[in-house]
Amino acid sequence: MTHHDTLSDSDWDVLAAVPFAVLLLVGYADGVLAPAERRAFASIVDEMGAGARRTDGPLVREVMGRISRDPGQIMERLDGQVGAGLPFYEVLAAARTLLDAMPRQAQALAFKEAMVHLAEGVARAWPILGRRRSVEEARSIRFISDQLGLGERVVVDGRATPGRTTAAA
Repeated sequence: MTHHDTLSDSDWDVLAAVPFAVLLLVGYADGVLAPAERRAFASIVDEMGAGARRTDGPLVREVMGRISRDPGQIMERLDGQVGAGLPFYEVLAAARTLLDAMPRQAQALAFKEAMVHLAEGVARAWPILGRRRSVEEARSIRFISDQLGLGERVVVDGRATPGRTTAAA
């Protein structure tokens, strides 16, 4: 069950903007949003929208499904968000406030963790000099996690960040 009865249209807009903010923060962390990162984004969004990942809750599936219902439109939407100067820092703050106020905290947590998974997938799509992700991308992933309130729960590349616990803890 999702939050159809408790979320306004503007709430849905905030949640739908979060994946784009994640892409831009990670994709441009090293200076260039590579075509491979855009393709990875579209693929991960489609995967999450279709419910292919067992860890994604109904809220994740609904938001990602809203983004990917028309797969040909993902890149157009992204270009529109970039052209409009998507205020991604504000989007993450608004999303955290919204998610932290939800009565179903398990779904809110699943959404936050899905956004970190999305960030990791985008970072892995364009390796720099044989690395899975750049130092700048790793910083962006940690920033996203912190801004969404995961902080101590962040998992990067399947491992807990030093001094942190896993999301399953």
